[in-house]
Amino acid sequence: MSSYATGPLPLKQKQKPPYSVEAPDSVSVPGETRPRRNPAAKDGLIDRPASEVDTLFALLKRTAEKYGDRPGIGSRRLVKVHKEIKKVSKVVDGETREVDKEWTVLELSDYSYLTWAEYLQSVLDVASGLRKLGLTSGDRTHIFAATRFVWLPFYLTFLTPAQRELAYPRPRLCFPVHDYRDGLRHPRR
Repeated sequence: MSSYATGPLPLKQKQKPPYSVEAPDSVSVPGETRPRRNPAAKDGLIDRPASEVDTLFALLKRTAEKYGDRPGIGSRRLVKVHKEIKKVSKVVDGETREVDKEWTVLELSDYSYLTWAEYLQSVLDVASGLRKLGLTSGDRTHIFAATRFVWLPFYLTFLTPAQRELAYPRPRLCFPVHDYRDGLRHPRR
């Protein structure tokens, strides 16, 4: 019988004891153990990765400064849609029958990445473009897009300090986001 320590893929200990410590500011309650924390957070819970990070945009900016040349946002393109007809067993009126079922299989490309610096630049470009279109503080917007990485720069644009007021609460200006091979653009009116 193998164990977690001697099996084919033994687990390695990543952290040294102590695994938790008593929270120094906790109150002792009779009949209960004192609350415990990870040793890295013994002086208080960690609520941000760095002191200067207080928004998602600030996190993106810090990430681009620290890891600018590393892959950041990845996506894959649809290469081809394959449709196949296969026989499957199905119970119809108490009898098992072989019936045709159409299967759709998506062939996707390998991942292609934007670096963190390129991603930050795309957010700043979108913010600049929206300003050039005439959006100002107090305007309301609505993002209408498929779930893809191309709408993320639009979302993060509204988290930049200059654009923060543009995102909420009700849409008044609406345009779809299209994905083109040469970059992001909005359709002409």
